[in-house]
Amino acid sequence: MYNARAHIDPEGLYQSEGLREFEIIAVFALEWRNPNVLARTRDAIEIRFPDVVDADRELLVLITPNDMELRLPDMAWTTGYGGPTPTSELWKRTPVSALTKSDVHGWLRKLDTSMKRRLRRCKYCEKRFIAARMHGRACHGCSSKHEGVVY
Repeated sequence: MYNARAHIDPEGLYQSEGLREFEIIAVFALEWRNPNVLARTRDAIEIRFPDVVDADRELLVLITPNDMELRLPDMAWTTGYGGPTPTSELWKRTPVSALTKSDVHGWLRKLDTSMKRRLRRCKYCEKRFIAARMHGRACHGCSSKHEGVVY
């Protein structure tokens, strides 16, 4: 017998008689693709799905009792020495109450397509990166190596 609660609450911290509406949405999302990470609090579920080409690049889904947020990978510069750190950008927020299983899968496919369209190919290594990891037409690594850019 399939135990959906075990998938959305693997540590068993949030037991109840049945699944809450936002937990059902999380189950639908988990049926779409195996996640890299599933993190849970009482009122929020974070699911990070790996990109099929580059597992380091992740699609992020945040589900709360009110909304499902779909987020694209991004990068921010930290203070101090100014190193980059992974972050995410809001792509779509939709109320949980309006979602069906096919809606969730459809939005996840659209999120995946949107991410792929935003990727840029480095003119040197020809790998694909999000815009925040590019300097002109070169990725950060290649712009340092070939163009003398210092980050």
